[in-house]
Order: sequence, then structure tokens, then C-alpha cells
Amino acid sequence: MFFHQFLGKYSYSGNLVYCNVGKTMNEIEKNHLIKIISRLSQEHRDLKMTIKSMLQTDQHQDVQIQKLINRRDQIKQVILTLNDKLIPDIIA
Repeated sequence: MFFHQFLGKYSYSGNLVYCNVGKTMNEIEKNHLIKIISRLSQEHRDLKMTIKSMLQTDQHQDVQIQKLINRRDQIKQVILTLNDKLIPDIIA
């Protein structure tokens, strides 16, 4: 699944997620981000299980495993970025 299929008005480029939201988000935008994070988390778990099962077999496909690991890491970075947008830092 490609990120841009469900990011809506959020665009994915490399390790960055660009968001056109101003200082505050309304509930619809928050719910949209929560859904995106949920889908990405599920894809991350699926990749993790796929990688684990591939490593347990005798037929190691190193290139394919490395591609899956890279994709999993990219997804994790996007999840972290979206979580930061969802829960902004509060400077005391």
C-alpha cells in the first residue's frame, strides 16, 4: 500500500510528511490522522511478521528482506511524524 493512497491532504515525501494544517486541527482532521496512523501501524505489524517469517525459513532472500526492512523503517518514521503532528509539543 502506498502512503499517498490514504494520506488525503497530507503528502508523503521521503521521510517527511507535509501537512497543510495551521496551528490547530479540528476533530475531523484529528480523526483522519488517527485513521492514517492506525493503517500505517497495521502495515508496520504486517511487515514485521513477514520479515520474521522470511528470516525463519531456510531460503533467505537478502535483497527482498532488506527492502521490506527499509519500508518498515520508513513507515515507522511516518508514524512518528504523524504522532508529533497529532500531539504537539507544549513548551512550558
